Amino acid sequence: DWLLNLAETMQITDKTDINIENFIKKNLYFIEWTQNIEIINNEFNFSIYTDELLFERVIKNLIENAIKYSLDKHLKIIISSDKIIFENNIHTTLDKQKIDQILTKFYSWSYNDSKWNGIWLSMIQEILKTLWYSLNIKSENNKFIAEIILKTP
Repeated sequence: DWLLNLAETMQITDKTDINIENFIKKNLYFIEWTQNIEIINNEFNFSIYTDELLFERVIKNLIENAIKYSLDKHLKIIISSDKIIFENNIHTTLDKQKIDQILTKFYSWSYNDSKWNGIWLSMIQEILKTLWYSLNIKSENNKFIAEIILKTP
């Protein structure tokens, strides 16, 4: 049902200027541990021109899942002129093969008490493609790092 709703809203309907830091802060209302989220803004008053509804789905989903799968319920968000980085601590560094797997729709796996599901990352990728952005996932030093690449082709 929610997948059908997503498909219906995967069209850009109305673009607007969005101040990234303010937009992220506005979308933290549903998070219980907002004190565990650190926002580092390297670009004063940085805005993008995009579809607010679709971009909100991306931001909320990345925040929610970063907290959910975090080892310590902490999240660092770094804003720069060409990307937004979401970084959290996880149990182990993921290799390229595992990252490729979790980017696959419907892939799931368990590690310690965390059950990972690939649907949310593939959904984010599709929304970002619609917005002409991209998603880069990497893992190093027991961190999971999701980067929204804001450079458009």
